[in-house]
Amino acid sequence: MSLVKPLLDSARRRGLSKGVLGGSRLWLALGGLAWGLRAVQWALRPDPRTIYKKSLEQGQTLVISAVAPPPRRRQRRRQRRRDRRDAARSARRTRRD
Repeated sequence: MSLVKPLLDSARRRGLSKGVLGGSRLWLALGGLAWGLRAVQWALRPDPRTIYKKSLEQGQTLVISAVAPPPRRRQRRRQRRRDRRDAARSARRTRRD
């Protein structure tokens, strides 16, 4: 399927440019076939998966939240640098006072 998608994309694009705009019947037919295959693929795609399903009674609420992903290595390094810099600044301030 990985080789078919680029070919269909190219056929759809050329079907529009050379078939519809350029007047080539061959590219018009190939583009129409490619668009038709794309429509069939779209119609046969799987339905979204239901994760949780429950009916709510009157007065009940539903809270949806997302947890932030853990920081990446670069973010952790930057935070350590900020922490060291802030610690050095606060140490200088206390020496001045």
